[in-house]
Amino acid sequence: MSTAILQNRKSYLEANPTVSVDDLSGEPKYKSKFLNKLNDLGDRFLYSRLYFALLTATIFLCWFFEVEAYGVIGIIFFASIVLVMRRDTTPLIPIIFVVAMIFPRDIDPMTYANVFYFFIPLPIAIVTHFIRFKVPFRVGKLFFPQLAVSIALLVGGIGTISLEHYTIGLVYALLLGVAILFFYFLFYLYAYPPKNVDFKYWIANSLNFIGILIVCQVITRYVQEFEIHSRVGSGVPIGWGVGNNFSTILLFTLAGTFYLAAKSKFSVLYLITAVAQYVVIVLSWSRGATLFGAIILPLYMLALLIGTPKSNRRYMWAGVALVVAILVGALIAMWDPIMEMVDNVLAQGTGVSGRDKLYQEAIDVFMANPIFGAGVGFDGVYYRQETMPMYWFHSTLFQVIGSMGIVGIIAYAWYYYARYRIMVRKRCLFSIFMIIGMIGFEGYSMIDTGTFVPLPIMFIVILMTLVIELDNKNHPETFIDYKALFKGKK
Repeated sequence: MSTAILQNRKSYLEANPTVSVDDLSGEPKYKSKFLNKLNDLGDRFLYSRLYFALLTATIFLCWFFEVEAYGVIGIIFFASIVLVMRRDTTPLIPIIFVVAMIFPRDIDPMTYANVFYFFIPLPIAIVTHFIRFKVPFRVGKLFFPQLAVSIALLVGGIGTISLEHYTIGLVYALLLGVAILFFYFLFYLYAYPPKNVDFKYWIANSLNFIGILIVCQVITRYVQEFEIHSRVGSGVPIGWGVGNNFSTILLFTLAGTFYLAAKSKFSVLYLITAVAQYVVIVLSWSRGATLFGAIILPLYMLALLIGTPKSNRRYMWAGVALVVAILVGALIAMWDPIMEMVDNVLAQGTGVSGRDKLYQEAIDVFMANPIFGAGVGFDGVYYRQETMPMYWFHSTLFQVIGSMGIVGIIAYAWYYYARYRIMVRKRCLFSIFMIIGMIGFEGYSMIDTGTFVPLPIMFIVILMTLVIELDNKNHPETFIDYKALFKGKK
């Protein structure tokens, strides 16, 4: 059992004398000793690093050997067992984070028509879970804002879009709206983790393992298919996503990795992992991700230097020194190929890749239908819709105004206000790292598609925010009194 994620029971009970050992688990108490021991074992495993490691290894191996169907089947059965056996659903959040990363190539859904029936246990397990575990009805702070987003996505294009194109975009509208709303509702309603779970450490470890997984996948692709310098500017597809997608995710997996570096005596391991994630962002050849990664990297380092406890600072400084030495050594050893890559990157120039035309088109369709926009399934001029059932304007702002009009602007304004209010409520190092990661993500999404890629990007964003919301609920004593700050009080 990981004592960092699931704190030592004895020390937790000593610090919280009003809590008994029987009250630590979030699961109901049974008359059967076997079932209670099973729940205890579940607590110890599902909130440990071993669980993250096994899940990550499973995803990578299924991706590497291209047996994703078997991996998905196994994950579905595992998730179904957890849903039937346990009231607390939060251990399934890491599965939602990474399950899309199991696919090793562009997938035609009909390829899996012969295994669709393996999905049947999941809805049955969800219904069984609702029936078996009776809990007080509650909704999180993002429920109604996400509901508004769902409605905006579904009504987008009313008055102008054809039935054919509305139907084409319906899948993405449902994924970005209703599907995210459902999982947010499910995980919030049935969030009953053990009381001694450190949620901040838990989500940070989950993000760190996602970063490690992506690094391993990208390195594997380079080893398998091409030399590094020959791919500059042409993207690095890894099956489930192109360079823009995985580099977007890495912008905030870095948040979890840097947080762990600040809190752990093994800072050097996390710093090396963070450097690897940033190098992979560069090797994605995504100019936008590299730019915003360069903007937030100094912020991460500043937060690391300031936020590391005094007891860990010597380990942190030793880690920084070692990482710098490794980077200098690698630069010297690989000077020629690195300089060749730099030259190729500079040769790409600073063009906008046709985005200016997309932005102007978004403005035009907004002016034509300002209330509802053109709809998610809009068929425009400057983006080729081949396999994607959505017309991407490559910017959060222009996507909202172009696809959903004023209705979308209102819905997303409410959604962003609610989401960032959750993130800035607490006076803690974890919130600082998460906000820095979101700055990079939101900045890059203003010139790319990040906010409108449902799985895995927006599922990660919404569920990562959920974990922060749950931690806020458990520890309201650390809330910042903004009214007092505005009045000049501490």
